[in-house]
Amino acid sequence: METPASQSLFAYTYTPCPYAEKHLIISDCIGMCTSKDFYYSRETFDNNLILSVVRGTFYVEQYGERHVLTSGMSILMRLTDSHTYYSDKVDVASIIWMHFRSDMLVPLLDTLYSHRLLPVITCSEEVKKTIYQGIQIASQKQDDFEYQISALIYPVILEVMGPHLLRIQNQTVWENSWFIKPVNQYIDNHIYEKITLDQLCSSVNMSKSYFCKVFKKYFSMSPMQYTMYRKINMSKYLLFNSDQSLEAIAHALGFSDQSHFSKTFKHYMGTTPLRYKNSKKEESPWESDLPTETTQTMNHKQQI
Repeated sequence: METPASQSLFAYTYTPCPYAEKHLIISDCIGMCTSKDFYYSRETFDNNLILSVVRGTFYVEQYGERHVLTSGMSILMRLTDSHTYYSDKVDVASIIWMHFRSDMLVPLLDTLYSHRLLPVITCSEEVKKTIYQGIQIASQKQDDFEYQISALIYPVILEVMGPHLLRIQNQTVWENSWFIKPVNQYIDNHIYEKITLDQLCSSVNMSKSYFCKVFKKYFSMSPMQYTMYRKINMSKYLLFNSDQSLEAIAHALGFSDQSHFSKTFKHYMGTTPLRYKNSKKEESPWESDLPTETTQTMNHKQQI
C-alpha cells in the first residue's frame, strides 16, 4: 500500500504523449524533498527510479535486504518489484529523484535482476547532476522537453548499469559453454520435475563439493536456491499465461502443496502469487526470459 509522502520542495508530474511512451525514455515524475515523514511502500509500481541523497540518511528495502544511503550516494531500482523506502526520522534525508521507463531498458534491467545485481548503488556525481538538470528541464517545459529528458537520462542510466553489464558480458565463452549453459539447460528441461543436487552434478559430471564451489562462483547462490529461483520465474509465467489454479501450478512445479509454493514465492518476490498476479494484471514480463526448451515443455504439459 502506498503511503503519501510529505512536503516536496518540487515535484513535477506529467502524462507522456503516446509517441514518447513508445519510442523514448520517459520520466513522468521528477522532484526533490526533505521530510522526516517521507515513506513509500508498494507491492508494485509501473516505473523505475533513480534517486540521489543530497544530505541525511535514507533507507531502501527490496528483495529482502535493507540498504542505507547517505549523502552523495544514489540508487537505481526497479519499482515493479515490491519495495519500501523512507527517510531517517532524526538525520532527515534531502533527496532528489526521477522516475524513468522505456521498453528499450527492460532487457538491461532484467539482466541485472537475473544476476541479483538490483538495486544498483553508486556514488557517481553524474547522477545528482542529471537529476538537477532534469528538474530544470521539467520546470521550463519547452516544446521538445520529452526529447531533452530522454537524451539526458540514457547516458547516466548506462553509466550506472554499465560496469555490472560489462562484467556479465565478459564472462568468457568457455565459462558459459562448459558450466553455465548445461546447468541452465538441465534445469529448463526438468523444471516440472523434482531436481536434486545429485542430478545437477551429473549434468556436468562433477563431484558435489566441486560443483557447489563452482556454482557459487558463477551464480552467487547455492544450486538449490537457484533451482527454486528458476521455478518461481516459471510460476510467474504460468500465472499470466495459463488458467491453472495456484494449487495446480504448485503441483506442476514440484512444490509439496500450495502453502509451500506461496511461502516460497513470497520469499523471493516479497508478495504472494495472487497479489502479484492481481497487481500486474495484463503484463507478462517473464515470457521473453524463458528458454525455448522450457516453453515447449510447458506447452506440451498444458495440452495434456
